This record gives sequence, C-alpha cells and structure tokens, in this order.
Amino acid sequence: MVDVKNLIKFTLLFERISLVIIFFTLIISSYINGLKEIQRVLIQIIYKSFIIWSGIILLIILGMVINFNYTFTLFHKIFFRNDLWILDPRNDYLLILFPERFFLEICIIILLLFTLINFLLLSVTWILRKRLDPI
Repeated sequence: MVDVKNLIKFTLLFERISLVIIFFTLIISSYINGLKEIQRVLIQIIYKSFIIWSGIILLIILGMVINFNYTFTLFHKIFFRNDLWILDPRNDYLLILFPERFFLEICIIILLLFTLINFLLLSVTWILRKRLDPI
C-alpha cells in the first residue's frame, strides 16, 4: 500500500507542477504572441495529444484482450519497484474477496471511461480547430 500511496503522491505533485508551468507559459506566450495564436497552438497540441493517448489506450486494450495476466503483470513491473504487489490467493484477503475476473472488469471499465472522455474531448478540440482554422 505504501508504494501505491507514493505513486499517487508523485502523480499529484507532478500534476500541480505541470499546471503551474502551463499557466505561466500560457501567460508569457499570450503576452508575446497574442491570445488568438495561443488558442490555435494550444488546441492543436491538445488535439494531437488526444490522438496519441487514443493510440496508447488502444494498445492497452489490445494487450488486455490478448493476455490480461501478462498486461497486468507488465503494468505492475513498470510502476512498482518491489514485488509486494504479487499476492498469494490462499492467504491474501484482497484476492479472496476479489477474484481475477473483478480486476479484469475494473480495468475494462476504467479504460472504457477513459476512452469515452478522450473521444469527447477529442471531438471538442476538433470542432474548436475547425472554428479557429476553417481552411
């Protein structure tokens, strides 16, 4: 649990630092280049990042469909330095209460929600791109 807590703390810290950097970058850029140009560049960057994230999500979903256990194990090897995430189904209550199928279904739900949100935001940025750059 300590690893998960540290991972969440790091993610939240990274998020805050990123938001501060983005905020000041936008203020400085809008002062130098003008607000309209910043809007155009920002929407273009957001649009491209959503396309990249869509590809990443599709790769994860494909990995889960082909072999959930391998994808699940690979995820934990990437994000955790120790082997505390490896649980014994005979002794660990987490696996006794929640079978493997539960984790598969939760992963699918999370990825589907992420895909839906990504698609909606991608659509909004596409519409905004067309309004700002009708050519």
